[in-house]
Amino acid sequence: MGFELLYLADLDEQKWEELLFNSPLSTFYHKSAWAKLWFSSFVYFTPLFLVYSGENGEYKAGFPFILSDKYRLKRAYSMPFGTYGGMILSKELSSEEAEELYRKIDEELRKLKLASVEVIDFFGQQKNLSQY
Repeated sequence: MGFELLYLADLDEQKWEELLFNSPLSTFYHKSAWAKLWFSSFVYFTPLFLVYSGENGEYKAGFPFILSDKYRLKRAYSMPFGTYGGMILSKELSSEEAEELYRKIDEELRKLKLASVEVIDFFGQQKNLSQY
């Protein structure tokens, strides 16, 4: 149980799809197929997933994002670009757990020492992630 930063190749796609199915905030654009499109289209984009796993190994929350390393400036964009991005939460998580997850994601993003971060918060629910 805990947080992991996963490359697309390391993501358990079945667990990811189950999380998306059980989250009211997910869209088609959060699917791993969409991440594969970015990866195959742009050599300087790397799809990454911050994933929170439960006790049984299931994904309880996730933050899909694109890491851009163009011109040696690292930037992160919540996947996908535009309106529909940000954190994906399982329906079972309490608001207190969600707040803790937002804080942890903020910590993890800071560890990457990025020049900029763009996080979409379409519903205005992601508190400190909205600062980006």
